[in-house]
Amino acid sequence: MRWLAWGAVFAFLIGCGETGRQEASDQETRLARTYGELLLHREHFGRPASADSITLYRTQVDSILRTNGYTRAEFVQSFLDLIDTPDRFDPLFQSLSTELQQKTGQ
Repeated sequence: MRWLAWGAVFAFLIGCGETGRQEASDQETRLARTYGELLLHREHFGRPASADSITLYRTQVDSILRTNGYTRAEFVQSFLDLIDTPDRFDPLFQSLSTELQQKTGQ
């Protein structure tokens, strides 16, 4: 649920931006792809009910981050850095939207 809340905040902040932004950079695209994978994983995994499932969930999150070249700290810092540069939200949202559409087949 926390990821969905972040997603809602993220979408709100993006919606407040101006149009005609630059394309997302490779780093921003990688961030969007990683964020999208984490959102999909959270939706697929559901709510962890036991200590074992929480451990499994965290292990899988770390694997997603590692596959995309992030540690938890690097991912969080990249996300926070992006929040500090609102003019980059729109391109990132477009990348994220495209990524999620590809993953869900819509």
